[in-house]
Amino acid sequence: MEEILLNLEPFIRSVAERGGQFQGQVDSQTKSDTGSLAADVVTQADYWVQHELLQQFVNTPLARCQLVAEESSAQLAPLMERFAHESDYQLLIDPIDGTKRFVEGLPYFSTIVSLRYQNQCLYTFCYYPKLSWWVRLIGEESWEFSGRLPLSIPESSTKSVVYTSGTPEQDFADWQSELAGWDWLKGDSLHPCGSKLLYISGSVAGYASSKPNLYDGLMIYHYAKVRRHKLREQNAQGHSPMDLARCETTPRGVQVSGRYLCLQPGANQCK
Repeated sequence: MEEILLNLEPFIRSVAERGGQFQGQVDSQTKSDTGSLAADVVTQADYWVQHELLQQFVNTPLARCQLVAEESSAQLAPLMERFAHESDYQLLIDPIDGTKRFVEGLPYFSTIVSLRYQNQCLYTFCYYPKLSWWVRLIGEESWEFSGRLPLSIPESSTKSVVYTSGTPEQDFADWQSELAGWDWLKGDSLHPCGSKLLYISGSVAGYASSKPNLYDGLMIYHYAKVRRHKLREQNAQGHSPMDLARCETTPRGVQVSGRYLCLQPGANQCK
């Protein structure tokens, strides 16, 4: 299955680039009411990118995968129903990760396509069309960037842990004593590129996620595994590892019932 997606990467990049051309030309809509603009906003560009990807994927053996995609609509439903309802393989799609930034006219949005087998991350491809930059992760052995990340990010504290959403003071309260003196910061407060790029660029020491969404919240989890970063993970019962098969559908998406914290090499180690 990974080989199929590798061969489709030029197509994924092309669709993401064409989707990026909608920026500034489509209005945002509200798809849910969680109180978080980042979670609630959607545009026709999101729907278009997902539709184009699904139309291509469904004509390959990827149709035998269970599909978990961020968006849903009456137009997308017939395509989505052609994928397997149950499978050990899961195909995960976020057509535009960072729709809020997309709407604001910022270049820090991406298309993410991932593949999972049971509890294993097999493949993740994340492409930022406005930055012409991508990262590819395969299994726990192989990773590749398209080149130097084209960002100028100011240095931040070596004891900064970024997160995308939630309340880390509560979600990670039992880990606080192990990270005494560390700052828990929402990524956007440091730079509009967001938490993922801050961590990948090495600008912050850590990344934390509680109940990550399947289609976009596991990218840094997979990245940390491939890069052999310090990774602490727990499932909903407080045991390691995080159980990727235990998920729940919420207004904020399909979420893993667990949490993880990863630290850059050289960062003060948590126990």
